Amino acid sequence: MTLVSDYGHDYMLLCQNCQYVKGVFEMEQKKSRKEKAADTKRKIFETAAGLIRQKGYAQVTVSEICRAAGIAKGSFYVYYQSKEDIVRESYYGDMQTYLDKRYAEFLEGNPQKTAAERITRFLELELLHEGYEVMKAVNGREGLEKA
Repeated sequence: MTLVSDYGHDYMLLCQNCQYVKGVFEMEQKKSRKEKAADTKRKIFETAAGLIRQKGYAQVTVSEICRAAGIAKGSFYVYYQSKEDIVRESYYGDMQTYLDKRYAEFLEGNPQKTAAERITRFLELELLHEGYEVMKAVNGREGLEKA
C-alpha cells in the first residue's frame, strides 16, 4: 500500500513493494543489478574470509564457502577464479589500510619533506609491508618489525 494525497484527500493504494514507516506507507526502493552484484560479492568475500580465518586456508573448500554464503557454486566463479583471489583481495585491502595510516603519520610529522622524499617514504612503506607479510607467511610468525 502507499499513501497518495490528492487535494487534501488521502487514498491508500495497494502495491507489492510497500512498507509502513512512521505512520506512512512508503515504497521500498528496489536494488539495482549492480548493487545486488556488489552485495553478493561482499557476502562471498566475508563468508570466505571468516571460514579461512576460523579453519585455515587448506581446510576450506569453494563448496563450503558457497554453502555457508547461501549461493550457488557458479556464483562464486562469477566473482572469483579461486580461493586464492579471496586471500589476495584481503591482503591488498589490508595493505592499503596499512599504507594509508603509516603514510598519513609520516606526512603529519614531516610537513617539510619534498615531493621526492614523500614518494621515497611511500615506496619504503610499501616494501616494508611486502617484506613483513612475506616473512610472516613463510615463517608462520612475524619476521620483520612493522615500519
